Amino acid sequence: MFPKALIMKELQKQKSFLYILFFFGLGWLLMRTITTIQEWQHSSAQEGPLHITGINEIFAGSNYALFISFLLVILGAVMVGRERNNRLQDFTASLPFKRKSIFTVKWSIGALFIALFYSVSYGASLLIIALSDFQALLSGLSVYHTYVFPLIVFISFFTFSLFIGTIAGEMVSQIALTFIFLIFPFGFTMLINLSVDIHAGVHLPVEWLEWIQKGTLFFYFDQQFFHDTEPGIAFPLMLSASSFLLGLFLFEKGPNEFNGEFLVFKRLEPLFKAGIVGCFALLGGIIASTFVPAHLGDEMMIVFYWCGAVFAGFFAWLLSSKVMDFKIKGSMRAS
Repeated sequence: MFPKALIMKELQKQKSFLYILFFFGLGWLLMRTITTIQEWQHSSAQEGPLHITGINEIFAGSNYALFISFLLVILGAVMVGRERNNRLQDFTASLPFKRKSIFTVKWSIGALFIALFYSVSYGASLLIIALSDFQALLSGLSVYHTYVFPLIVFISFFTFSLFIGTIAGEMVSQIALTFIFLIFPFGFTMLINLSVDIHAGVHLPVEWLEWIQKGTLFFYFDQQFFHDTEPGIAFPLMLSASSFLLGLFLFEKGPNEFNGEFLVFKRLEPLFKAGIVGCFALLGGIIASTFVPAHLGDEMMIVFYWCGAVFAGFFAWLLSSKVMDFKIKGSMRAS
């Protein structure tokens, strides 16, 4: 059991954003349901009721999932990154609570809130459909596709954001790193794929790219939410579990003296700087190669590639040095 005082303390700090997330998410889904019913009414009048389909898409639409997942990443940053900005984590660390308990309470509040918020939104939308002229469409509803799978993915986004918060030293860097690493597996693979193509005219097999997509949570908006095939939950579950366990370990070990800086683990800075420089260099080279007219040949394209790579890499090195040295001068506040 967790101390009641710790739970109440976390709820008090996060309640404003939780209210915002709840009403924004609920309102979006209800409006989406109402507008879809209006579209059904129009389609029914034009083509007949037999042409009405798409009840699952109300809940599994990419725009709604993108919006909620973005807010859940922000929620993770509010729970951890904002505390680092305001030096509230220094105060929290002085309280008679273990760091593991603090992190677990943060995750539990977030995960339970996500389950509550989505369950209420889901149930309210189903009620609207049940009270409409299209209640018969509920027989075609897939609870797995529209409720179980999105809920697991939402919790995975939030948990991953919390994990990044144990590495990042402040709120903005936590949000930025979360989105970067959400797309990183596929994004970095594409940078390598395009660079190899420019130099050797070779592409990675399509099967490899599809496999990497399945290991990139960001793509679960599209490839898993809209396909008729059964969406897999293995990767989101593994990502949630590993993010929670690693976050639990790093939250306990993280030094408070680097709160407000880009990273709290200074030994990771060379690795992050190398990654930033490398990715910018690859991207700069690819962009520069697109300015070469086709009649100049592949050799000139390679020359432009390396000129762009060197320029972008040098710029990234300067930028990353500034970012790593940046420090927020926060003050301790109660909220």
